[in-house]
Amino acid sequence: MGRERARKAIYTFAGIYLIYLAYTMGRDWNQIPDKERIFVGIALAAFVVIGAGLAIWGAKGVLRQPGQDQGMDKQEEIRDGAYAFGAEPALEETGSEEKTKEEEE
Repeated sequence: MGRERARKAIYTFAGIYLIYLAYTMGRDWNQIPDKERIFVGIALAAFVVIGAGLAIWGAKGVLRQPGQDQGMDKQEEIRDGAYAFGAEPALEETGSEEKTKEEEE
């Protein structure tokens, strides 16, 4: 569990660093030649979007309480496992839906 939180912290810092790079690129916008502004603008936007995504995703992982369940509960795992093997999910049988042999003929 500790490694996972450390990994998420690294993602958070990487995202913050990408946002910082985008900020410094935008700050020096007037010094960029006109022919390169389109490419730099695209890179700047990508840095902001990817950096914000990494920072938010990583922060959520770091701030999650250690006792919180990160996976599915047992019933969902069993149901999803049944679908993976091609089995149909079990449905509750009700008396109104059951047909007898006499009704089918």
